[in-house]
Amino acid sequence: MPAGATNSDTTELWDAVRFRNPFPFPMTTGPTLVVEDGRFIGKRTTQWVNPGNESLAYVTKTLSVPGRTEEVEVAEREAVTRGRQNFFRSTLDGTLTILNLRKEAVNMVIRKELAGDIVRVDGNPGQVVGAAGPGQLNPSTELTWRITVAADETKSISYRYTFLSN
Repeated sequence: MPAGATNSDTTELWDAVRFRNPFPFPMTTGPTLVVEDGRFIGKRTTQWVNPGNESLAYVTKTLSVPGRTEEVEVAEREAVTRGRQNFFRSTLDGTLTILNLRKEAVNMVIRKELAGDIVRVDGNPGQVVGAAGPGQLNPSTELTWRITVAADETKSISYRYTFLSN
């Protein structure tokens, strides 16, 4: 992607239910039925959950909270040498945009996986950084934001990262 090129996609968002296992024994994999005010909302299979641990059941794709991810290469690629091999370092600016079309606020957990080195991130997300494994040029990073988006609000989160390619 040359400098200034844009990559964007519609982000897939799900309504989900977060709960703790209330039992003194592990919950095994099984169906979860979600009901609100006596109305069926959705169903999903939940996975193994130890006593007291938290689980997340994705219920349905949300159509009333659309999201979009856009990444733009912001600088010319830089030639770098690692060992005896030549690579290019690219710098990308990304923006995650959420629009809440609902009449109530929504609590969201947003996860973004990146392959590269984080330069800047908005909103103080939790980060899990993995080392680049054998044959990989870039470390893997998972960013996790926990945000609330008010009714009829648009919220954007920005980040910048670099990655190596050949």
